[in-house]
Amino acid sequence: MGFLKEVIKRIKRGIFFVFIVVGYYLIPHRKFSLDSSDTQLGFIVGEFFRDDLGKFGGYGMTAKNFTDYYNSRKNKYKVQIVIPQGFPVIQNPEVQVIHNTPTLLRPESKKNYILNFIKYQRIIRRQKISLYITIDYYSSYEYSLLADPKTPVMVWIRDPRCKMEWDKIATVSLEMEIRDKKDKDEFLKLSLADAQSLHRVLKLANRFKRKIIFVTNAHCLTDRGRRTYQLPHIEPHWLPNPIPIPDIAEITFSQKPSLLFLGRLEPQKRFWIIGELAKRFKDVDFYFGGVTSYPQLMNPIIDRYANLPNVKFLGLITGETKNQLMRETWGLINTSIHEGLPVSFLETMAYGKCVISCLNPENLVERFRYFTGEFLGDGLDEHSLDLFSKKINEFLNDSKNRIEKGKQGLEYILQNHSFSNFENHFAEILRKESI
Repeated sequence: MGFLKEVIKRIKRGIFFVFIVVGYYLIPHRKFSLDSSDTQLGFIVGEFFRDDLGKFGGYGMTAKNFTDYYNSRKNKYKVQIVIPQGFPVIQNPEVQVIHNTPTLLRPESKKNYILNFIKYQRIIRRQKISLYITIDYYSSYEYSLLADPKTPVMVWIRDPRCKMEWDKIATVSLEMEIRDKKDKDEFLKLSLADAQSLHRVLKLANRFKRKIIFVTNAHCLTDRGRRTYQLPHIEPHWLPNPIPIPDIAEITFSQKPSLLFLGRLEPQKRFWIIGELAKRFKDVDFYFGGVTSYPQLMNPIIDRYANLPNVKFLGLITGETKNQLMRETWGLINTSIHEGLPVSFLETMAYGKCVISCLNPENLVERFRYFTGEFLGDGLDEHSLDLFSKKINEFLNDSKNRIEKGKQGLEYILQNHSFSNFENHFAEILRKESI
């Protein structure tokens, strides 16, 4: 019986490959032009900052930053979003306008798989995307990339998770429960599936002469990306993560000291550490900006700290509410066990504020003062809490240094993470790669 299933699976895979090849010859080649006023960039990403389109994380915020910037004004690029995973409420592949952006969605059902794939091919061809940019690489992206097998692809390495990173994440006790894993090696199966999928895409790209290039928003992620995707010889170009930079006439602070947490309320973020710190620093307000995807497990932890007078859980904060809060708070606090280069770090620095964190991507946290040092586990032991307490005391008691480091961080953001700087590097990469 198992043998028969494997034969049927291979036959289906063969038929699917035939349709990919047919699609290759049917879809016209679209020459990417840096100077065209109608160049369409297609972001393949698993979230788009809406509750029914994945989680509210840094990937979704990046996608929204791009669409807000490029689709709301006259620019030489326009951005489309391709959500690769299927949705049960979608009956047929379709394009919806979400956040002022054409967004391609597909059904979850495995019935009529070939028929849906043909429909999907037809729609994605109609979008006339000239270059795909994938936010990292996941096996769910393969479907979309194979449906349009001629168009160049830029794989943007931002948060790869190799064995070393999964080993760290697995030391947080609730991670196992939340992911329903019995052994940390099960985490590696996720990365292995992503790597195998990417290798298939690369193999077909070589056959179809499709250009695939690798970039990263942080030099420190290069080796991690190589290990995660099992591609030891790739040399990613550096492509900065652009963020909206607020117009700041003066860097301001709330009268009472305050620290902001921005992120999902989930185990690997270890947000409960901040709750314990709030008990130690009763004269500091701690704001939590984020929601949880696992309320059954996380709400009891949130409730444990919600009644503290200096703790405020604000839920998801966006727009002017977020802008005002970031103008007033003294800085960002991040307790995650794993990150790439978080968008929240860059956003905070764009407001002239500092980051207190146990992670130090690109050496930015240490460079601008408040790196606690890394530690594993849940972080509720005295040693871990003392590491944060020491840096918070330093942060609170040396206003001159804190303000000066905040200004230096803002200057760094202006020089490196503006949209104009992104465009310059983007154009240079495309010229070097002859796209």
